[in-house]
Amino acid sequence: MTVALLLLLVLYSCSLFVKRDELAPFDLKHTLPLRGILALLVILGHLDTVVSSQTKLLMPFHMATPAVAVFFFMSGYGLMLSYTKKGERYLNGFVTKSAIKLLIPLVITSCLYQFALYVKGDFDLNRMIEQYVDGSETALVHSWYVYALFLFYILYYLVFQFVKKGKCLCMFGLMTIYYMITRYCFDWDFFWWMTCMAFPMGLLYSQYEAKIKEYIKGRYWIAIPMLIGLLVVKFISGDYTLICAELPYIFLGPLVAVLMYKLPLPTESKILNFLGTLSFEIYLTHGAFEQLLKNAFASPYLYILVVVASTILTSWLLHNVYSKITSPLLAKVK
Repeated sequence: MTVALLLLLVLYSCSLFVKRDELAPFDLKHTLPLRGILALLVILGHLDTVVSSQTKLLMPFHMATPAVAVFFFMSGYGLMLSYTKKGERYLNGFVTKSAIKLLIPLVITSCLYQFALYVKGDFDLNRMIEQYVDGSETALVHSWYVYALFLFYILYYLVFQFVKKGKCLCMFGLMTIYYMITRYCFDWDFFWWMTCMAFPMGLLYSQYEAKIKEYIKGRYWIAIPMLIGLLVVKFISGDYTLICAELPYIFLGPLVAVLMYKLPLPTESKILNFLGTLSFEIYLTHGAFEQLLKNAFASPYLYILVVVASTILTSWLLHNVYSKITSPLLAKVK
């Protein structure tokens, strides 16, 4: 997280010298390349935990958790943006559509991974159940994100369907309960709760984005002391703070959004857009290759190369397969 904050501080300092008449929108066109970068950071960050004893090559890219926080922020941001544009009709069939988009790819990919483990002789049903119970892992490596995101979507639906006033405040309350249960009641691993508050922050930010953009037009420098403050909090508190999730993760998404107003990513980049399109499948598959190929190569560099290449190729194949499965089902949901 420290590396991510320092990188943002450098980029913000550089952006102060950039003159733009209009701030760039934080829309799908401009965030698709960002999704590609975040997907790569997730892969490289997780790979660094495997090869760190052999090489420090990936140490500067150890930002998987901050990348997930930004993913959560953008998910909440997108939901609020869609709700603002479409109103109550956006909620029609929302849970069913979310289940189709998230759970069908998750289940199929999990089954493929467990089958691969069975072929290798590493399949262990009891171990899988134990990992689910203690929150250390799921049937598909690193796929906790999809389980958590689907739960957040359900909470979002319930709040926006039945709560009339203070929807975002209510979401923060429910997410705080989720945080308390997963961290203190279940004592699950940090990834279940560390970045969760970024999701309601995305909802809140989207709701007030117009006012935020108007405020920062002549005060773009204000993000600099905010970043310095978050770095101080990070250094003082160490791994965790006493509030729900770490404070830097809550504000990371908004800081990235504000940065991209002045330093938008190249929307014409075919590589980043390609990776952004595959970001969900990349997230699903990279952990499987990380584990399946863990002891297959003596060279950590060859291991990194093969895992990244296998992940991207498989993600492309699965993206096309899953779209053919889910698109007809989504078309039937009204």
